Amino acid sequence: MDYSDQVEFLGIDGSWVDVTGSTHLFGTGEQIANTIRNRVQKELGITVSAGVSFNKIFAKLGSDMKNPNTATVITKENFKDITWPLPASELFGVGRATQATLLRYRIKTIGAIAMVEPAMLKRWFGSRGLLLHSHANGIDYSGVRSVDDSEPLVKSVGNSTTCPRDLENEEDARVVFQHLAESVSERMRELGLCAKTLQISLRTSDLLWRELQTDLDLYDFFKSHGTDVVNDAADFTGANGCYLYKVRDVPANKNHSLKDSILVLAPHDGIVSSETWLACRKKLMNNTAFSPARKAKNTWLAGKIKCAKCGTSLAVRIFQGVAYLHCRRRMDSKSCEGCGTLKLSGVENTIHKAMCRKVVDYQTLTRSNSSKATPKLTALKVSLAQVEAEIDDLLKTLKGANAMLLSYANKMIEELDGRKQLLCKQIADMSTETIAPKQIERISVYLDNWSDVSYDDKRIVLDGLITSVKAANVRFDIDWKI
Repeated sequence: MDYSDQVEFLGIDGSWVDVTGSTHLFGTGEQIANTIRNRVQKELGITVSAGVSFNKIFAKLGSDMKNPNTATVITKENFKDITWPLPASELFGVGRATQATLLRYRIKTIGAIAMVEPAMLKRWFGSRGLLLHSHANGIDYSGVRSVDDSEPLVKSVGNSTTCPRDLENEEDARVVFQHLAESVSERMRELGLCAKTLQISLRTSDLLWRELQTDLDLYDFFKSHGTDVVNDAADFTGANGCYLYKVRDVPANKNHSLKDSILVLAPHDGIVSSETWLACRKKLMNNTAFSPARKAKNTWLAGKIKCAKCGTSLAVRIFQGVAYLHCRRRMDSKSCEGCGTLKLSGVENTIHKAMCRKVVDYQTLTRSNSSKATPKLTALKVSLAQVEAEIDDLLKTLKGANAMLLSYANKMIEELDGRKQLLCKQIADMSTETIAPKQIERISVYLDNWSDVSYDDKRIVLDGLITSVKAANVRFDIDWKI
């Protein structure tokens, strides 16, 4: 602290020191580094090495180059000559996993990293790949933190031990890992920290290192939203994609509710990184503004009335001030005979009268029969229950399933889910439960005063009573919801 107040600790045996503001007092960066080295050796009796450079990355690299008790200077003019021939693993941020990936693409030196297209590195490592490219090219604008900054200095918490004997079975390993986990958890609670990434390392009797690292962001996100996550947290290594399944009684708004859904890792690689997916998902869940749909303006029958021959929606054409309905397909390509020329006012009057009669008949029926059930609706509900039962049975098989079974179950669930969506739509279209008696009474009042009802309210009444209208030359076939 005698030479600068900008000191950022790097582990237990290193620090970054920004001496830019101290050179007029103590000399150049190299002179200050040598002064500190000599003072440490004299006062503590230990030797230290130092790296002097124009950014933190190369300062760290320089401190590791000539141990012990030396100072290495890396400047903007010589950094390519000094750093580019070095192994890629010497670059800060390149660990064993990153180095293994680079070696697969025959990238062995820092200079090779610098020459790779940034887009390629981003494809391999995500946004961290761009950072590696910048660091290899001497670009690093991160500053050295002041000692009085409030940001916690502790970036990770870990614990390790060397066992007095080889661990020969799962129970032996569980006891050791349990002890280490409790120790790390206690220290994290004391520091008020919460983990994002979990890493477990072990060394075999032949001194080979094995390492497992998992990113808990995705796992924690779904867990915090009440999702049933089938796989263990340790399985979320960032390699596999995921399947999200909806089960019974789950809120319909899947964009904003994940409660009681089921998440399972897919047996194949993911398409996008978990970081990108989470950013998009959170933005979607926070987005409550949607562009309004385009509204019909010529008739309140728009979208409901279709050609009886081809099923295409009828379009409104105005001729000499009079509106007519025509088959769109006939107008566009003459590929349908069409339903003839229908005067819009006459069609609207006919449908209005049909709705009036239907409501009267419905009110009479409901007074004499409170069940209001129809055989077709009952059959659809039975089919839906069967499909949901099949989906539930398949979901139960996902826990503890191998990759082959997961692939089969996912394919079957996807097919069943398509049938379920179709059945739900059919039930919603014809279900009488969507129209309460009070709604029928309100609709009846609207129908009695139809000429005074607004355009939007007419559309609401139509949507509540009718699924579709098939128009032919001399008749109208109405598919009722009630």
